[in-house]
Amino acid sequence: MAQATAVEFAQLERLGLRWAVLAAWANQMLSRKVTVPPPVAKQLDEARLKLSSGCFSSCDVTCSLSGVEAALVMADGSTADPQVDYWLGLVGASMAEDIDTAALLGVAAVKIHYSSCFDKKCNCGA
Repeated sequence: MAQATAVEFAQLERLGLRWAVLAAWANQMLSRKVTVPPPVAKQLDEARLKLSSGCFSSCDVTCSLSGVEAALVMADGSTADPQVDYWLGLVGASMAEDIDTAALLGVAAVKIHYSSCFDKKCNCGA
């Protein structure tokens, strides 16, 4: 694997864990009876499909997850008992280079595939 490919693969693996943290946060908010914006579930599904297909770059996946993260911050931040700091700490930890996924969260990360079939241009925000 070339250096650039190894870096991209590692980034996609961390994004799989970031997805798991965001999905767990959304579920936890629902259990607290916090209204989660309707597009969040769809955006989480789309990000999971991008990760598992192997045909999207880390930039494309990051773009999808950033929208989810922003929506969760806004929704949770407006509650009487916000837990934004805790969850953003987990999001940050999920992107660390040497992370023990089992120790971070009891939710499985998305298993990623790397096919390198994606267009190197990122269309975030397009």
